[in-house]
Amino acid sequence: MSSTFRNFIFLTFELIKRDVKGRYVGSSLGIFWSFLQPLLQLILFTFVFSYILKISLLGERGVENFAFFLFSGLLPWMGIQEMLIRSTTAINEQAPLIKKLSFPPELLLFGIFGSALLHQFIASVIFIFILIIFGKIYISFLFLPLLMVFELIFISGFCFFFSSLNPFFKDTYQAVSYLLQILFYSTPIVYPLSLVPYELKKFLLINPLSWLVESFRNILLRGSLPEGKFYFFVFLPGITFSILGYLFFCKSKKYFSDLV
Repeated sequence: MSSTFRNFIFLTFELIKRDVKGRYVGSSLGIFWSFLQPLLQLILFTFVFSYILKISLLGERGVENFAFFLFSGLLPWMGIQEMLIRSTTAINEQAPLIKKLSFPPELLLFGIFGSALLHQFIASVIFIFILIIFGKIYISFLFLPLLMVFELIFISGFCFFFSSLNPFFKDTYQAVSYLLQILFYSTPIVYPLSLVPYELKKFLLINPLSWLVESFRNILLRGSLPEGKFYFFVFLPGITFSILGYLFFCKSKKYFSDLV
């Protein structure tokens, strides 16, 4: 392993540590808040949707509890939203580092990826613990870290693209925010696909995030692995987007120090 690669890995982990610690500066509990937040959210979902609204999911295979249904859909969304939003502004926000010619700007994005996935993983562990308490124990849980890797591969290309675009066009952040709102409601996160009319469902299934969310639900709630179409709609496009996004980033980064 070359010294350059070792330094690259070392700096990436240091940026992840700095990002995680920066969230809890001055906090007595520190990273423990990352455990409390998903636990509290799950308790509130269960109380509101299962005991007050009493929303039923009749016809939705393997899912009886709407709070579990909602939280399993939000897990990948929270990671994707954080990575995309924070990556878009990363170059501008870290101008002092970017102006150092010896600093590789892509490290900023790798730090964001690592931090976001760490918090998503913590939330997933909390959720799995709750599922086990409710009697849902599946061997498919072991596949979850690999699914998160597929999630990262898919979204990383967009993160590289928008982070490269933002120094040139300052409205990129606002555009990404609106895009995320559209994607949230065009992805079956708060509603099951079984309730969507057939004509509209065909369009929703073109959305790769629909397959990603359903794959999380398959693993966590149904005890099954992602369907074969997952690899066609998520993994293969993800590989393509990540390569193209990174190439665009490499072409653009020589201008960053003059623009931020």
